[in-house]
Amino acid sequence: MQLNLPKGGRIPGVRPGPTARIGLSQVNAGAKCINSLLIIASLLFIGDWRQLLANLAFLLVLSALAGVGRPMLHKIKPFLFICLIMLIIHSMFNPHNSTYFYFVGLEGLTYGATTALRLLCIIAAANFLLLTTETAGLVKWIESINPALGTVLGLVLSVLPYMQNQLSTTWEVQSARGLRHESYLDRFRAYIAVIVPVIVKSIIRAQFMAQLLYLRGHEFKTGPGFKMQRRDWLFTGCGMAYFITNLVISINIS
Repeated sequence: MQLNLPKGGRIPGVRPGPTARIGLSQVNAGAKCINSLLIIASLLFIGDWRQLLANLAFLLVLSALAGVGRPMLHKIKPFLFICLIMLIIHSMFNPHNSTYFYFVGLEGLTYGATTALRLLCIIAAANFLLLTTETAGLVKWIESINPALGTVLGLVLSVLPYMQNQLSTTWEVQSARGLRHESYLDRFRAYIAVIVPVIVKSIIRAQFMAQLLYLRGHEFKTGPGFKMQRRDWLFTGCGMAYFITNLVISINIS
């Protein structure tokens, strides 16, 4: 017995991803997952920062064409500070630094730029999958391979909004009781006081849902399997071409 999603294929409390402008909404979620894995795998073989910069530019342009350019930038923005820290640390303290421009080691700067760009590319590739794939579609694809895992994922996604509301309510209640969060120690105690009740209530809710599934006679049968159509094979072929192109360019550069 598979998890029955609500009408429209949406999970309560989970926002659907933006509709793609280049037909990606019609591509199977499994094909998108395979493509993302191929892109990420190809990035691991690249050792030149210029090639990684070209990959990042390509992924951003592709995101813009798919209609998720602005959300993609919002996803990448929090990691820019981490990348800047990488550049500073490696340019100043990398043990392989031998050529300096004032106090900046060029070898460390190159290594830091390569690492930072690879991180941004991986984040962009992963978020491209999430932003162009409906949550319900991803759950259905996982259900087709493993119904038990698909059901668990669907239940987890449906519980997340409840946990978020519970966390907000608990924080307001604890603040009304005079919860202090001025110093770091006070903040740590405040987080413990807020998180523990949320975790306990989430476990109780999970137990209740498990009992409810058991009473309804919920059984896990073998899924129908992962079936790909022509457009899915074409999309996967593009991902394979992307992987091979990156690999060939990387070998030639090195």
